[in-house]
Amino acid sequence: MTGSAKPVNDVSEILKKLEAPSTMATAKSQERNRIRLVKELESQTSIVISGIGDAGMIALTKAFQLRAFPRLEKLSILYNRLTQKSMWDLARAIGTGNLSNLQMLNIKMNHGFGDAGAKALAKAMESRKLKKLQHLYLMNDNIGEHGLLAIADALETGHVSSLKVLHIGNNNDDSLVFHNQGARALAAAVRSNHLPNLEDLTLRGVAGEEGVIQLLKAMETSKLGAFKQLDLRVCEIGLRGARALANMLRSPQFATLKMLDLQSNVSIGDEGVIELAAAFRSGNLNSLEILYLDNISMGEKGLLELASLLEAGHLPSLQELYAGASEYTETSAKALVRAYQENTSLVAHIMVDWPSTSWGNQVESFRERNVTLVESLRLRQRAGANTNASANDVKQREAQREEREAAAEGEEALQ
Repeated sequence: MTGSAKPVNDVSEILKKLEAPSTMATAKSQERNRIRLVKELESQTSIVISGIGDAGMIALTKAFQLRAFPRLEKLSILYNRLTQKSMWDLARAIGTGNLSNLQMLNIKMNHGFGDAGAKALAKAMESRKLKKLQHLYLMNDNIGEHGLLAIADALETGHVSSLKVLHIGNNNDDSLVFHNQGARALAAAVRSNHLPNLEDLTLRGVAGEEGVIQLLKAMETSKLGAFKQLDLRVCEIGLRGARALANMLRSPQFATLKMLDLQSNVSIGDEGVIELAAAFRSGNLNSLEILYLDNISMGEKGLLELASLLEAGHLPSLQELYAGASEYTETSAKALVRAYQENTSLVAHIMVDWPSTSWGNQVESFRERNVTLVESLRLRQRAGANTNASANDVKQREAQREEREAAAEGEEALQ
């Protein structure tokens, strides 16, 4: 079997069978399951391991240690009940080099993973056997400060320099799981210039902005990929952090940024929004499509600044703006309506808490008008481009005909 959907489920089902206590009656059956497991693993490029316990994970890691699995590129370990032993077994399996073509590792919502699991994974990352790893997802695994330190130190070694995407933290907006030391360690990894391809970073749940500021400064000046997404939700970013972020957003590698998530940084406030607005107005964020500013203590002053820059045509690629839990007034609502009314290129969906539904209805009416106008302009431009192309084709054919006629006349003259 060479597909991905069905075998993905087969691997987890085989592992669940291998978790059953072995008896004389089932020994042969279990051996058949182990052989079947290896065959499944050999045939797959992507597998998802879900709903197993420690015994199943140990069976998987034993299989990984038996031989190389060069086809396997994506491994997801989701919603399992694991212990420190099984994670160290996985680290040892990676250390054998049998998963050397792994490009994506997604470890999410695994009970018992925690700092111990992160430390085991860090050892695997330091083994030089994950040189092709591009995507690393470590969300909702109860990783804390010590786990982040271990992962950051592993990144600094330069042995996973192909990494493009790193997501680490929790989805809970009330959860502060990291501290300044861990964020500083991640900053050191960035400053090492051993992450030259990094283009997507999620770091959620940092208590204290000082470490995040160090990270932002490192990202501003270090060698990174053309950045696409940055998620710093729940990182206690305040005015100084907003200023550091604004400076970073003006650097060239962030001209490709498509998504920025600053939700639940409640200390940003209006003054922080004004700092960020300077970056939004810089012209360096013309590719930004999605902006999350929910729950950042934004009031009328910050909202008026946002409305002003949108009316002026900044952030021209914006498709979605989230600014819930802000202090909306009729003045700020009127300014946002005017932005859509005056800037006929503004087509972004805006998710806010309007003072009354009538304001939202007005914005949506102007937004729909703008969508129609923008689409009409695109059609005219496309038609114009086709017309120009046709005219150029005619000119080219005419020039070729004239060249042929001139060549024929020259041949006649020679005769």
